[in-house]
Amino acid sequence: KYCLKPNEAFLAEENHVSMYKEMVENYYIDYTEGGACHNTMRVAQLILQHPNVFAFMGCSGKDEFGKILVSIAKEAGVVVSYQFHDTLHTGTCAVVIT
Repeated sequence: KYCLKPNEAFLAEENHVSMYKEMVENYYIDYTEGGACHNTMRVAQLILQHPNVFAFMGCSGKDEFGKILVSIAKEAGVVVSYQFHDTLHTGTCAVVIT
């Protein structure tokens, strides 16, 4: 359906866009934010267990994935300040384990 091959990594193309919606509707999804800085701050914040030690500034799309990104960081105690773009989407990555 999506021309996926085992053990393959690739950049999503137009024919993969509906895969995100299908996965969300039919499977349990474990969300985590990405990017080296974001991950490092979140993990360090969780280790320190003192909220608001780290702050992250960035840009995200004004969409559901942007809301999830902010929520995960805030839940870990990271102070976030995003600029939200009205027409560009939040960068996403899907990992499918078969």
